[in-house]
Amino acid sequence: MKDFSCVDETLDLNRAHAYRLSIQVSLDGFSFSILDQVRGKFVVLKHRNFSQGPTPDDRAEELDRFLSGEETLQPGYKKSLAMAATRKSTLIPEPFFREDHLKQYLAFNHDMDELDEIHYNYLPEVEAYTVFAVPNPISNAISKHLGSVTYFHQGLPFIRWHVDNTTGLKKSVAISLYGDFLDIGVFSKDKLHFYNSFSWSTPEDILYYILHIYRQFTLDVSLNRLYVTGHTRRQDDVKKLIRRYIKKVHFLDPPDEYTYSYTFQSETARSFTNLFRLNLCV
Repeated sequence: MKDFSCVDETLDLNRAHAYRLSIQVSLDGFSFSILDQVRGKFVVLKHRNFSQGPTPDDRAEELDRFLSGEETLQPGYKKSLAMAATRKSTLIPEPFFREDHLKQYLAFNHDMDELDEIHYNYLPEVEAYTVFAVPNPISNAISKHLGSVTYFHQGLPFIRWHVDNTTGLKKSVAISLYGDFLDIGVFSKDKLHFYNSFSWSTPEDILYYILHIYRQFTLDVSLNRLYVTGHTRRQDDVKKLIRRYIKKVHFLDPPDEYTYSYTFQSETARSFTNLFRLNLCV
């Protein structure tokens, strides 16, 4: 995704106390939105790519420079949320969750850095905790410029929305696309049947994971729906490939609980559906 900046002319930084800042951070980019809570309207959406520096420290330096020069991020907002888009996470059923075992949970499936900052969120809809890591240099750059920020995993708005909005007993599949990985889940009314994240490098990888899930759950590509959010660097190719194999594909719009500045192009806004949804979770 290219860098972009969408700013509504009604933005008034003197009213920062009435705004909520939501950021999305990963190792390949930084995005943020600003919600005017009085009007229920998103008035800013911006994205900045990171260069492919070899370490989190390199990308943290780039983030630090960006935050230093971004005037819309200087005021003190009423509330600031951060959505960490990362595969370094795991879902723990509530009966097995222990706060003093967070690092062990992640180390079971992921290589851990000594300076990884570990966070967790509770998902009452599925009675489980999502445990995830944020590189310490990245979190330090954010706290340096934005102060106290509450972190959430990208799986939180994804799972919560689909559990709450999937109707009927027929299972549906949902995917959320990020720069080099995707989240995929299987849902029916009030239930989560499966959730995981997978790395991808080609559109064919994405299709493979989708078809594999359809096969594992004995789903019908002509009957069981697929819901898609997020963005990839090859968005058009991914769309064409998915539609060739899955008959009922729905590319979801941002939540209709809010309104959005006319400066947001529809395809751009659709790419950040989960970031907008995060505001419904707090």
